[in-house]
Amino acid sequence: MFRGRLRKELHSSVVKNITEPHLYAARNELEHHFYIHRAHVIMLMEKAILTPDETQAILKGISILESKDIFMNKLDVGTDLYMNLETQLIKTIGEVGGKIHIGRSRNDIYATSVRMEVRGQILTTVELLIFLLQAIIDVARNNCQTVMPGYTHWQHAQPVTLAHYLTGITQSFARDLNRLISTYENTNQCPALFSQRYHLNFQLH
Repeated sequence: MFRGRLRKELHSSVVKNITEPHLYAARNELEHHFYIHRAHVIMLMEKAILTPDETQAILKGISILESKDIFMNKLDVGTDLYMNLETQLIKTIGEVGGKIHIGRSRNDIYATSVRMEVRGQILTTVELLIFLLQAIIDVARNNCQTVMPGYTHWQHAQPVTLAHYLTGITQSFARDLNRLISTYENTNQCPALFSQRYHLNFQLH
């Protein structure tokens, strides 16, 4: 993706401003990459594209890489996480490691791993928002008789209770919660499914 037909090394400015930041930004998605690799390798075995021995070797190599911080090693900052993981895997288990990418491209992996990362962030936000809603409701429940002035156009209006005011706030947060749930449903899709079917059908035919 980064070198293509280039015969020379990438210019230092390209490495500094594009490839190296891209590589280290992907560190947050490393856990997802390992998960995706395992699922893909098992699928290749189920389709009889990899032998059980090859599958076992690759899965073992993935576990070895996962057990250590590959970013502590000297990485090739002229390329991305996709190539660095493949290189590390081949060094660990031999040439069979190169078969891990049969039937897919790096775009499949990144499209899937980004969704997995965003999905996790959405779930974390939803959990925190639910905690906030519960805290507000608890305060409201204890202040059903606490009187305070209502406001309209920044002016004092009729008296209301603090509970009434706070439950109004929860309605706004509840709408946000519904939006996050809808976003999760749209995010919780697997781009690799269609791509794998396409690549495998193309290769097998």
